[in-house]
Parts: sequence; C-alpha cells; structure tokens
Amino acid sequence: MAKILLASDFQLGRQFPGLGKSGDLVRKALKDALEKCVSQALESSVDLLVVSGNLFATNLVSRNLIDFVYKQAERLGRIPFVVVPGSLDCLDDNSIYLHLPLENRPDNICVLGADHECTINFADSNITVYSVPDFGPDVPQSGWRVPVRTNFDGAHLLIVTNREAFEFAQPNLLSPTMQQVVLRDTFDLVAIGGFPDFKQWATKVYSSGSAEVLDFGSAESGLCLMTEVEGGSLRAEPSPIGELNWKRLVIDTTKFLYNIEIERELQKLAGANTLLRVEISGTAGGDGFLDLSGLERTQSGQFCHLQICDQRNLSVSGIGPTSDNGGSLIGEYTALLSDSINKAPGELKAKYIEAMSTGRALLSGKDVI
Repeated sequence: MAKILLASDFQLGRQFPGLGKSGDLVRKALKDALEKCVSQALESSVDLLVVSGNLFATNLVSRNLIDFVYKQAERLGRIPFVVVPGSLDCLDDNSIYLHLPLENRPDNICVLGADHECTINFADSNITVYSVPDFGPDVPQSGWRVPVRTNFDGAHLLIVTNREAFEFAQPNLLSPTMQQVVLRDTFDLVAIGGFPDFKQWATKVYSSGSAEVLDFGSAESGLCLMTEVEGGSLRAEPSPIGELNWKRLVIDTTKFLYNIEIERELQKLAGANTLLRVEISGTAGGDGFLDLSGLERTQSGQFCHLQICDQRNLSVSGIGPTSDNGGSLIGEYTALLSDSINKAPGELKAKYIEAMSTGRALLSGKDVI
C-alpha cells in the first residue's frame, strides 16, 4: 500500500495589501499550515508528501522563507518532499526552483521539472510520480506533453499544476486536454493543483484545495488530502489543517439602525482567527445613526481582521425637510444641509449625507450608540 499526503497552494510569502497589519498574521498562518502538514505526514508515516503547485506565492522569495521550507523538509527525514511548480511559482527563467541555494538543502526535496525530470520513481515505496508543471504565462505550456505511464511496479501518481488544466474563462471546469487525461484513466491517482477548494473531479481525480483559507470566497479550503493506493483501488480523505476563518456578513440598515445592534451581530462571529468583511447595505436615512468608522475601530480587536464596507445607497430621499419639522432647529438644519448636498461634488456628497444623518440623530435627542 502506498500512502501519499497531498497539499497545495501554501503560497508562502504572499502579500495581503488589503489587510494591513493583519496580513502578518495571515502570512504566519500559511507557514503554520506547512508545519501542520509535515506533522501529519510524520504521524501517518506516509511514503510521500506532495505539494501540487504554488508552494510559494511568487518567484521572488526571501532566504528566510527558503530556510523555513528547508527546515520543514528536514523534519520529514527520509520521506520525499515532492514539489511541482504552479502558476505562481512557475518554471520561467526567474524560477526560484532554478536558483535554490545548495547550502543546507535537504536531500529529500524533489522539484519535478526543475532539478528532477518530470517523472521520478521512488523504488523504496514503489511509487512513480509524473508531473505537468507550469512554465509561466510567457512560455508555451510544453508540459502538456503528459508523461506516458512507465512499467514500474506499484502506484502511479500524476500531478498537474499547469494553468491550462482549466478552461480559461471558467476555472471551475477542466480543459478538454485535462478531460482526455481523466477519461484515459491511466493513473492510480491524479492530483490537480491551482484550484482553491477541495474537489473530486472524477473517481481518481482530486484537488486538495489550498492548505489555508486565502480569501472570503473559498468554501472548501484549508485542507490536505490523505490518500492510500493499493491494488488499483484508491482511498482519499480530506483533513483540515487551516486555522483561519474568512467570513462575510451583510447588514441591512432597514433592520439595524444603531451601532449597538450591529455590535451584537459581530460578537456572534468574533474570534482571534476570524477575518470578517461586513457589508452595510440599504438606504442611509434619518431614522437611526451608524458610526461605521467608530464601529470598526472599537470592534477590530475582537478579530484577526475586520473590514466594514459601506455599500448603502446614500441619498437625501426620506430625510429632507418636511412640514412636520418646518421652523424648528432640526428643520432648518435639514434644509440647509440638503441644499449643500445638492450642490456638492461627488466626493463630498457622501460625507454630507452622513453628516445629515448624524446631525438629525443628535438634534432629535436619539441615543447615538
């Protein structure tokens, strides 16, 4: 029986410019995911640990990050650490895999397509690994010469990380070339990298998904895939290793009028490993008061990252002067600011409308909470 642990898209060194300082915490989580993957490989006594694409997020990799990968490979001892370059760490002329420092490099690191051929046989475990790496956007994807299955005994694993494995316009669909590979059913296991979520494409064809959740759109990621091949049969079991929770929360201002009401909703999702994107929708009116910047400031400590996006339809409709408040202080304020809003340029209009909502709440004696 051959035991193979599959993982993908650690994207070590990835930048998260939209997260600010929280990006440091996410980058640490990516490194933690590789550590956990190695620990699981050791605990399960696997024959191979395979990274199917995008071990790194770029070919511009710091020496510290390379040393971190070397250290994890050393932990595996005699277990081969097989890496196939993906679309982010592709085999172009500047590939990090063509320039890996030899100093302290563990012997068990096998980069297929770079320092090894695209086919390699591990005689000790009777496993033959074939690869179709990615050669970069400016190079013909010659890797689509899918390797021919050899006559070696044991398990035969194909790893495809080439960007042309997927339809260009529909990345959730396999390309015709990849579909032909699947239909031929030549290999005991096919691992397809570069797909963010865990997915079983066919009986023996899997994507393990990214090893850590990387954005708000991923639903089935933060996993590695433990596989066992024996006598032509395959057993595959996804295993969670990711720690981050990327959540989206939509708040309709017709139902939530004050900060304290939104705070209660945020507390339901609070957590040190949670990245939360809050989308405030609806129409900004004068019936309540929301201080969104203050809300983000006071609640950010409850999360790994908190982002509040104001997507309200800001208009003066419904909060303009009426006969009910004519002559009063609030009526005069509303009339004056309404006139300013109508004359304001686009970049100031939203701020003026927000000021109207705030001022009306204060002048009417409402609790600004």
